[in-house]
Amino acid sequence: SYYHDIIISEIDNLYNKISFPVDNVDEDRYHTCYNIMYVLYHSDAEKFLQYCEKIKEDCDNMSRHRIEVLVEEIVKK
Repeated sequence: SYYHDIIISEIDNLYNKISFPVDNVDEDRYHTCYNIMYVLYHSDAEKFLQYCEKIKEDCDNMSRHRIEVLVEEIVKK
């Protein structure tokens, strides 16, 4: 409960380009982005999906693909 409250109070700070697998991404960053995206999705799915669509507009093809793959995986669970 304590950690949940901290995460929820800071969730808006996670909506930034760094939280998503954009630009140069190594394996560690990819998994970290997945975890952040998972938290964002489960805190507010609609806001998260809208943000993903918005951020993909400014991404290269590979970054867009990584976002789509992670979103698909997160939404399935």
